[in-house]
Amino acid sequence: MTSADEEGTSSWLDSLTTPLNACSLETYTPIAQQPDGSETIVPLVIGCYQLNEPTTEETSTDADAEVDDCSGDAADDNDDNMGESKSTRSGELQLYMVSSTTSNRPSSDGDDVLSNRSHLKFGAAACKVEMESGVLDGKWRRRINGKLTPMFASACASGRIHLHALTKASADNSYELFHRASSEPPSDDGSALCLALAWNDYLDVNTEDAPHDTVDQIVSSYSNGSVALHEVSYTQAEHSLNANSDTEKGSTIEETNRWDAHSMFGCPSEVWTCSFVRGDDNVVMSGADDCSLKIWDVRNTQRPSHKVGDSEFEAGVTAISSHPSLDHIFAVGSYDEYARIYDHRKMSKPLSKVNVGGGVWRIKWHPTCWDSSVVAGTVNGDAGKLLVAAMHAGCRVVNIPQLNEYRNEDVDDGLCGDAGIEILNEFTAHQSMAYGADWVWFGSPDKSEAAGSCSFYDRHAFLWDPNGHRGPKRAQQPRMDDTAMDNDAIDPVPETVKLNVGGKQFEVSRCLIKQYPDSMLGRLVSETWQSAPTKTIFIDRDGDIFAHVLNFMRYGSIELPCTIPQSMFVRELDFYGISSTGDMFIKQESSIETMKALRQNIHNAELHHDMLLVAATCYHQYMSASSKNPIVHITDNIDLKHSPFHYHFPTAMNILNGYLVKFHGLEAVTTQESLFSSDFVVEVKEASPDSRNDVNVLVETVPSPSESTIGNTVNYVFGMPSRNAPAREGRRIDPRWDLLGREETGRDEGEQHS
Repeated sequence: MTSADEEGTSSWLDSLTTPLNACSLETYTPIAQQPDGSETIVPLVIGCYQLNEPTTEETSTDADAEVDDCSGDAADDNDDNMGESKSTRSGELQLYMVSSTTSNRPSSDGDDVLSNRSHLKFGAAACKVEMESGVLDGKWRRRINGKLTPMFASACASGRIHLHALTKASADNSYELFHRASSEPPSDDGSALCLALAWNDYLDVNTEDAPHDTVDQIVSSYSNGSVALHEVSYTQAEHSLNANSDTEKGSTIEETNRWDAHSMFGCPSEVWTCSFVRGDDNVVMSGADDCSLKIWDVRNTQRPSHKVGDSEFEAGVTAISSHPSLDHIFAVGSYDEYARIYDHRKMSKPLSKVNVGGGVWRIKWHPTCWDSSVVAGTVNGDAGKLLVAAMHAGCRVVNIPQLNEYRNEDVDDGLCGDAGIEILNEFTAHQSMAYGADWVWFGSPDKSEAAGSCSFYDRHAFLWDPNGHRGPKRAQQPRMDDTAMDNDAIDPVPETVKLNVGGKQFEVSRCLIKQYPDSMLGRLVSETWQSAPTKTIFIDRDGDIFAHVLNFMRYGSIELPCTIPQSMFVRELDFYGISSTGDMFIKQESSIETMKALRQNIHNAELHHDMLLVAATCYHQYMSASSKNPIVHITDNIDLKHSPFHYHFPTAMNILNGYLVKFHGLEAVTTQESLFSSDFVVEVKEASPDSRNDVNVLVETVPSPSESTIGNTVNYVFGMPSRNAPAREGRRIDPRWDLLGREETGRDEGEQHS
């Protein structure tokens, strides 16, 4: 554990460095007082993830790390690593017991809480559990009734869910995580990562008479666009905190339902988050990279009951958290840097929203929200307080003061829009993206509380004060009345920086630029800010590429359109002083594997003189951004001397549901407007004697009925442009050169790449 240096002691209470990349941080907060006094100890679990390249040997865990039972079948979970050497994913759970007993002494000025908080420490790790693959998310079961063993569920990169129970050893009173059960791997090819999960623990959170045959539910989401429901059953032994590892027998987690929930232009979209809805047992929610939030009735998952798309969200939906005691209320976070509050019965617009300065990856309601009696009697308390992990912006403490006045019957009243939400505190000590955050609360108002958070790339975790300001604070615009609005009034301090890059105008959050203080961009903005904070800064570089540089700075990953070669993008990163090295987390892995598959498919296609349409999300997203009016060409040898003829697309093109197909290079043909299989018949009305070769098939996407909200028609570029292709506006892209980074080969003479 790293100690706080003298300069940084005012920013946080305690810190540590994790051996692997820290991806999630979850605490178990007792609501009722436990007979053994465990309310003074908060179990804190850090879930770790690391991508291991095949050329390097990772020593990812300490020598004394416990190898958990769930890692025994790691080979089965990494079947895709058999044969040729490929990347693997390491994972670990680290348990810390944060105690309040060491700080129960009053301060000299009588401020007991402040004194208590200053003594909170991580301490040594109670145990470390080596996992069979990387841990991407984890959740404690919050159904607290004094009888059930605290249970932790982890979502792993293998696609599996593992359950661990918090148990207390009778010999030395130490706490450990024992493996209880694991789900089966997904039934697909095994490449889907389990990205997020949530317990259905809103029903009897304070019930004291829970039955011994307790059955729980877990909803989980995956990188292949699917959402799944699981049923968790426990044995009677699970009802004891002193249970040992032998009680693993009889506990099960079984998948009961799975459906394809999110797609982007016909291809799966990563589902970053999911949750149950308090107040309705049959409703779950999901948010994905397709910029949509969907609400599902689990009794009929053919289509969502509600959907909020890109009309509200400008980027992927990454976090969902239901209010623990207010029915139908939930918070939503997005890459677009906004945290929003919704009532699931009125989805036309959010009740309120606030910009937190960075992409929202985790949202946690204050622990007092779990006690409905406290929330009902609260006037200006913590019923609307949120802890937000905002990636590059660090962490934020957000409050909705009017939420405790919001009643279920007042669904039309709203929360006064953006004015009904405020940022109370910021924590900016993280030097990397803050992925995990949770409250450290000891179960009663008279005890201290803190916040815990972790960041991915620098492998750091912090305990910090969520109530007092620590570190640099967001610039606030002063509020002025009408009498102050004269020539002598103080100008508001801007929170954004105006940039002109190659003639394109940008307005960027200062908080984002401050994450890169040593970069050219950071120094330039800092110097200009001192003299002229409202001045527009001109940079003589490519403005189109700069937009992607900003996205890389925000999210740590990038998906480039094929019109921008990777070498050009890296050159721009070097100019701005932004490092492009390191693990790009999930998206980079997806891109690497997709590019490998794409290279192999194109190689196989070239051997058979055919061009395959690769069913890969990354490939489609690259294509959609390549041009406003791209052309899809498939060159094939077709015998047109006999009419009608039967045409069959390659097997890899069976995903063309809802596509418009046209044949060119013929004097007259019929057109099939809607394609629902790869086989169809084309009638040639006038075929010339030599019309056998170089027939071009033009494929254009059209909005399908189930995705009518996509908006404008989006086209993709596949295959090689043909000389006989009809003239059309737009650019023709050879994906073998732009997507794969190869040298330009086999191109028609005189053809230019744009």
